[in-house]
Amino acid sequence: EESQQEHKQDIKLIIESDNIEDLRRYIFQLQTQLSHEQQERHELQEQLITEEEDDEEQVLMMEAIVEKIKNSLLTFQSEFLLQQNQQDLLQADECEEFQEEEEVLEQKQQKQRKEEEYNDGEEEEVLEQKQQKQRKEEEYNDGEEEEVLEQKQQ
Repeated sequence: EESQQEHKQDIKLIIESDNIEDLRRYIFQLQTQLSHEQQERHELQEQLITEEEDDEEQVLMMEAIVEKIKNSLLTFQSEFLLQQNQQDLLQADECEEFQEEEEVLEQKQQKQRKEEEYNDGEEEEVLEQKQQKQRKEEEYNDGEEEEVLEQKQQ
């Protein structure tokens, strides 16, 4: 607004002076100034458009980078889950092997206990038979002694 006021005053002074040549120069000067301002405005618009395009390009580049990061994270997550699954399978195999070993050990222990019980039973039978044989021998010997005593007494 200030420059408009100045222009109005300048034009008023030129008109009052009745100098058409000054008025023409002043109009030419204003046209030149307007042309320069239009040129600057056009350049600024082009610069703004270029900056917007650059901004769009940067946004697209950033989106591409974000997409690459997402893909990398998904790849890492997939590899991690795969490793975890492999570890789980290994642990399951180890656990299964351990259970099988424990079952085999338990079967061996049961077999050993049965054998011990059988052997204990056999030993008891043998001991019982020995004791019966010894009692029979003692009874027989007692019987013989009694006969010998009776014969002596007779």
